[in-house]
Amino acid sequence: MTSKFNSTSGVRLISLSQFKADSGVLSVAQIQQHIPFKVERIFTVMSSRVDVRRGYHAHITLNQFMICIIGEIEIVVDDCKSKNTFFLNGPDQGLIVPAGIWSEQIYKSENAILLVLCDRTYDEVDYIRDYDDFCLFKRLNAKE
Repeated sequence: MTSKFNSTSGVRLISLSQFKADSGVLSVAQIQQHIPFKVERIFTVMSSRVDVRRGYHAHITLNQFMICIIGEIEIVVDDCKSKNTFFLNGPDQGLIVPAGIWSEQIYKSENAILLVLCDRTYDEVDYIRDYDDFCLFKRLNAKE
């Protein structure tokens, strides 16, 4: 799955398994069935207010699986040629964001929580934090 040539067409919304009972709902994301990689790192981000914007970066090799566990979060993905927008608003869906995709998250509700599963541990060298540098990276690494 790791490729620096990914386009926004590689970003996929995945429906997770859910089991409903009178006592509540269990949402399940399983490796291979829902998440196409071995998970090496997990983190959460919680907004403090509505319309908080986060992200603004791409990864060279790291792949992510994002789940909004509380609230609603707008995810904008970009490959310097096209942009797509996804809305996550509950633990019943996850969004696969492969390496080589610029991602921004807009927290649409107060105290929204994003759970992110990654296939690599944190490495600052893997981040591209400037959009113009990202587009240059994409041009330099475009398929022949």
